[in-house]
Amino acid sequence: MKVYGNGSVVKKGKGFLLRVVIGYGEDGEPIRKSKSAKTQSKRQADKLLREWIRELEAMVTTVEGEKMTVSELLQFHIDILDETKSVRPRTIDGYRKLKLYADKMIGSKLIIELTFADIEEFCLELKRTGGADGNSLSANTVIKVFTLIKAALKQAVKRRWIPYNPAIDANPFKLEKPEVHILSEDETRRFIARVLEYPRKDQAAAMLISVCCGTRRGEVCSLRWSDIDLDKQVVYLRNAVSEVSKQQGSGKTLHFDSPKNANGTRDIPIPDICADYLRKEKEEQRQRLAYFNLHQGEDTPVCANSKGGFMRPSNLSKFSKTFLLDNGFDPRLTLHSLRHGFVTHLLDRGMPANQIGQISGQTPKVVLDTYGNHRSEAVIQKLAAELNEITSLKPSEESALRAVS
Repeated sequence: MKVYGNGSVVKKGKGFLLRVVIGYGEDGEPIRKSKSAKTQSKRQADKLLREWIRELEAMVTTVEGEKMTVSELLQFHIDILDETKSVRPRTIDGYRKLKLYADKMIGSKLIIELTFADIEEFCLELKRTGGADGNSLSANTVIKVFTLIKAALKQAVKRRWIPYNPAIDANPFKLEKPEVHILSEDETRRFIARVLEYPRKDQAAAMLISVCCGTRRGEVCSLRWSDIDLDKQVVYLRNAVSEVSKQQGSGKTLHFDSPKNANGTRDIPIPDICADYLRKEKEEQRQRLAYFNLHQGEDTPVCANSKGGFMRPSNLSKFSKTFLLDNGFDPRLTLHSLRHGFVTHLLDRGMPANQIGQISGQTPKVVLDTYGNHRSEAVIQKLAAELNEITSLKPSEESALRAVS
């Protein structure tokens, strides 16, 4: 660590306060570090100060802050998260892709020289030209890159590689929340009717579970028959599957883990129409697999492909998008729209947020904040009727008002 000057010793109480300057802020003001010295001798305090400065200057790391680039810091940060299992493998995979955006524009810049203005300019330029062939990049992706850089710089401050985090003062731009589109209750029923007729049974089962149980795509793709009790009509969600890049070579591999958050492990009731379909599908799947000399067991995926393997979450998204378009639904709808609709319709029908959270795997606050702001058209009309009832005047009140006027 670099120490500027010789430091100072200040009398404080029965001892001394040792102070050194380890950097300078954007405003030019010194950034100081202090340490108490329990001694009454000024000479001893001076000696302790010199020893402390030597200790600070002797602090070396794999790459010192004065030599470390933004690219090296991001790689170090991602590697630490990966080694300590602080985040999921799929998240690590995403961070590595985000790092590539920073590498192209500010990767070679030394972190000790990085300012908040550099970060803001980088984010704006990334948004303008960071996409494919120099096109614009989505604001959501830019903010993700910024957040990764900010977290890495925070670690650099903790490790004394830089005196402060310049990203704290950076304010690239405000990210507007995207509008979420959902199926109405009538559309949901039409969706289910079309799914029941769909010839690809594995895809149909996945979409039916998604719309009837409000599962995430990684959750429904991870389901085995042991996770479903068709007698009690309950889904026991204990796992989720994601796709992560292979360590060597191209392509992705499936990774199984616990659900997305602490509330993700849950039991979900299965509506009759979904349970009836799954009972038939279990027998039909057994016959399909037997044709290929494959055995159906309790560990067989509910939405198994022709080889008895697990369906990839990305494929489920593609299947559902194609299904929605082919059947005349709003092109803005996605697989995740089914989950949003599931929660929204339960809110519309007056189900408490804490109970919805128990089956959707969220806290009551998330249920209300995320889903409570896109209520269905039927609820809006009901609210309008209630407001008309509240604000309308009775005939006797109208007569009284006319008499006064």
